[in-house]
Amino acid sequence: MKSYIFIILLFSTFFLGCESFLSEVPDDRTELKDVESIKALLVSAYPEGHYMLQGEWMSDNADDKGTWQISIYPQMQGEAYNWEESTTNDYDSPTKYWDACYRAIAAANHALEAIDNLGNPSELQPYRGEALVARAYAHFMLVNFWGKHYNPATMASDLGVAYVEKPEKEALVLYTRNTVKEVYEFIERDLTEGLPLLRDNAYDVAKYHFTKAAGAAFAARYYLYRGDSWDKVQAYCTEVLGEGTGYKDLLRNYTQNYLPVSSNVIEYMKLYTNYGEPAILLLTNGVSIWWRAESFSRYGLSLSKKNEIFPDNDPVCGGKLIYPIYGAAPTYVLYKSYEYFKNTYPGSTTGRPYVFCVAFSMEEVALNRAEAYTMTKDYDKALADINLFLSTRITSYTPTSHTVTLEKIKRYYGEQKNGIELDPWYKDQIDADQMLVLKYITDLKRREFCSEGMRWFDVKRFNIEVTHKEYGTQNKNILTKDDPRRLLQIPVTAVSYGMEPNPR
Repeated sequence: MKSYIFIILLFSTFFLGCESFLSEVPDDRTELKDVESIKALLVSAYPEGHYMLQGEWMSDNADDKGTWQISIYPQMQGEAYNWEESTTNDYDSPTKYWDACYRAIAAANHALEAIDNLGNPSELQPYRGEALVARAYAHFMLVNFWGKHYNPATMASDLGVAYVEKPEKEALVLYTRNTVKEVYEFIERDLTEGLPLLRDNAYDVAKYHFTKAAGAAFAARYYLYRGDSWDKVQAYCTEVLGEGTGYKDLLRNYTQNYLPVSSNVIEYMKLYTNYGEPAILLLTNGVSIWWRAESFSRYGLSLSKKNEIFPDNDPVCGGKLIYPIYGAAPTYVLYKSYEYFKNTYPGSTTGRPYVFCVAFSMEEVALNRAEAYTMTKDYDKALADINLFLSTRITSYTPTSHTVTLEKIKRYYGEQKNGIELDPWYKDQIDADQMLVLKYITDLKRREFCSEGMRWFDVKRFNIEVTHKEYGTQNKNILTKDDPRRLLQIPVTAVSYGMEPNPR
């Protein structure tokens, strides 16, 4: 099924907003005439908005800490926590992220058009590759928030998002809301063409762009979310990590680098998203008050959630966990972002807050490879990645005491019946041991990426049931596996122009 919609010139009304790149550059694009101009344009091909707060508030990482808790964005918080339609246009809102993704797509499309107009010369091939991969990434994030998760049984009819491939030049353009199947096919096409063209030396600061490693990390996530190409997940992860477990120095070193500065919150936040951190593969920058809203939030990491996600010791390997967690009951924060305030003009007291987001990391790649190895029953390789990861997350780690084995995982998740129920579309294709290891890896990811919004994607792809409680009452709001509220509602302005909303 497809939904048709008329979109006003340059998306200015609801896709991009008045601050979009498209509203600032003349239609003839005469500025895009050489490498430097196209290179500069592609800085805008990454969403300048963030999803972390929405992802956290909607997920099972969030708890209701009470009405007395001072809150920033109280309306937006409540709507996200209760999976209600978003009615705000604040920083960090779903509408802002939707707009940011389509602005990024517009920049990528104009770069691609300019490259074609210049004859597609060899010196522009790295930027063609970047534009294609960046366009794929923005659509991937959109479909994973506003569409159903990839499922071969239903994806041909499940509505996704509009996959936009050309700059808008007409006063009225007819678009279709593509199916999830179509969106994933277009993403794969752009990745297949774009990845071989990427060149790390094409950028001044490589970690703000899709390098070959960042592109491979994205491809690995793409195929992991599909759940039908484990060999490709393994191959792309190995492009980043190399064969075996020789990548330890590329993971975050909490003992050496983070714990020494953990008493200084500002320095810790700056370090976490510092482009010199070897574990970071791609950083995106966007308007956000992530750290403020996380610190002053009715919904988030409570004492009970902290204890659930961050027990003193890892329950399988037994070692003491090393993650710095700030705050006191009822509010706990991980502080993974630092706000940079950009003044409107020198000396002004107004402006915009920006934060960096780690879009892809070595840790995600390592755990994704472990998951893919588990799905092909290559447990030795999966456990090797898991144990290397844990060696950087356990205080005074020693292999003799802390090595994770299949037997330890089966004991905790099988015999003792721990862990959250997972129900991926391919559940009937895996056996009991695979499911138990998958539960452990999912718990490791939940802990590692807590506060970064990543848990929401696992909630969707594994059909995890989420229960949100109301503070001081017995009321519970339950998000079941088939609940239509798992899909963010299409922004109201888009619906007002005719786009079919998601069912409720």
